[in-house]
Amino acid sequence: MLAIQQVITSVTAQLETKEKQQKIKEEIDRMIALNYEGDMQLLVENLFRNHIGLDSKTAKVFKAIHQNIIFSCAYQIKVNVTKNMIMTGDVRGPEGWQICVIFANDVVSITHRRREKSIGQNENDKFWFEWVLHMTFDKEMDNLNAAVLKIVGLQFEGVPEQSTREQIEKMFCFGDLLVA
Repeated sequence: MLAIQQVITSVTAQLETKEKQQKIKEEIDRMIALNYEGDMQLLVENLFRNHIGLDSKTAKVFKAIHQNIIFSCAYQIKVNVTKNMIMTGDVRGPEGWQICVIFANDVVSITHRRREKSIGQNENDKFWFEWVLHMTFDKEMDNLNAAVLKIVGLQFEGVPEQSTREQIEKMFCFGDLLVA
């Protein structure tokens, strides 16, 4: 719960009034004092529904960093880049998915960085690639001003045959491809 508290208070400090920040902090402190050991998702849902607000600026940031946002990106890559010819899967660990939220003067910038690896290929043909979804919102989190999906890296783990390597490099534009 302490990690949740840290993230929520960091976001509310940037977007919400001092009064609302204090109310949210008090509710989180109350929840921590209860030593709740149940389903954290239910606890956080209750916090957003009853104290933060489902349509608040803070909630909109959390909606933009939720894993559902990346499904459409993965779909676009599978349909438009790999054309379903290569199976890929998530990379587990800290390099697998990173999220960066930046609060600037008049915009909120949210970036997802994902790494995927090839699966179902022989050892020499294995590779991974990274993609980035960068979204820029107005400070009120009412308007998505820009969104870019881009392949930003490609790395081979083995030594594939030259023709296989060329096919994959071409498919991913050598790890530098604007998707959408």
